[in-house]
Amino acid sequence: SLFIDPHQDVWSRWTGGDGAPAWTLEAVGFDLRCLDWAGAAMTYQKNADSYPQMAWGTNYMRLATATMFSLFFAGDDFAPQTRIVEENGVPMPSHEPG
Repeated sequence: SLFIDPHQDVWSRWTGGDGAPAWTLEAVGFDLRCLDWAGAAMTYQKNADSYPQMAWGTNYMRLATATMFSLFFAGDDFAPQTRIVEENGVPMPSHEPG
């Protein structure tokens, strides 16, 4: 049997949650080494010793997660020239629903 869990948490582990791989952030220009330092995400990797309980939810309002969800659901409206291209030069399909 197969169980599919359709939820996500704050886009990626690189933005304080889990889900999408790091390359999705790099593909739109984020430097993973600077996300926490710049305040674009609060990550467990950087703050393991002092990470407040349930703080991950605050990442929804930070730059990295907000940008990625905006691009995922409304990229054609907010960034129509932004396309992630596979290595062979073929554009990846839009993920906008409907």
